[in-house]
Amino acid sequence: SATIMMRRNLVVTYTCLGEYRQAQDYVHQTRAAVRSTQAESNHALLLNFVGFWLLQQARLEEAKITQSEALCILQRHKQQLWMVKAITALGWIAFYSGDWQEAEAQSSEGIAESEVFGEDRQIAHSLTCRGWARLKLGRADAAIPDFERSAEILLRLEMENRAQEPLAGLAQAAWQNGDLSAAQSQASAVAAHLLSHPLDRTTDTFLAIHTCHAILCAAGDPLAEEVCGLAQAHLEYRASHIEPEHLDGFWAMPGHKEFGPSGTQAGRNKAFGSAPVE
Repeated sequence: SATIMMRRNLVVTYTCLGEYRQAQDYVHQTRAAVRSTQAESNHALLLNFVGFWLLQQARLEEAKITQSEALCILQRHKQQLWMVKAITALGWIAFYSGDWQEAEAQSSEGIAESEVFGEDRQIAHSLTCRGWARLKLGRADAAIPDFERSAEILLRLEMENRAQEPLAGLAQAAWQNGDLSAAQSQASAVAAHLLSHPLDRTTDTFLAIHTCHAILCAAGDPLAEEVCGLAQAHLEYRASHIEPEHLDGFWAMPGHKEFGPSGTQAGRNKAFGSAPVE
């Protein structure tokens, strides 16, 4: 129903704002409405949104279980678009869990499934995930075409903020290929956008911020200090909306601890002294 869709969308809206407690209120409201319909497909869509909410708080195991359950139901009901969303989400969960081969496999499946019905936006998101997984696997040359195609799609769809994620990936690829000058140029352009636009407070956005900071630090670029402030504000806002029992997991996510309460500027600079993103 329209009410369920509205409440479900508010789960995502507040999650993207980093306001997880408010999102949780709408999870409870949507769950009650879904129960009253007894429609399994509505339950699956809510699980997909809850999985996203869990990932943003770094509750990775819970997110994996939730998205896997959603995917099983969606496959039964042949809801292809939502299946792809769940598959790509599982790719990102694997990525942040350090299982980069699984992240590559899931995102490759997401790309193939999306191409069947021409859903460009989902193709782009899956390509971004696969590009980052390939970087982590040390295959920068394979990652570059994924990032290039993703950025082209997102810019064509006028999704400029989301395009910064694969564009940051291209900067990281240049760095891993030993071209710090090209990496710095690309990271500076991405950082300029990130610093001048309102952004979602999500894992995807932070990955772009973190990457730019790492490269700019390595290059001794003074813009790194401004990006550091953006990273701190981003993480501190998200952390302020997470229940205390989940904060250790949140600060243990890749790149988070360097900007956390115990981080120091010297520690941050040292942490970003080599090409691979932490």
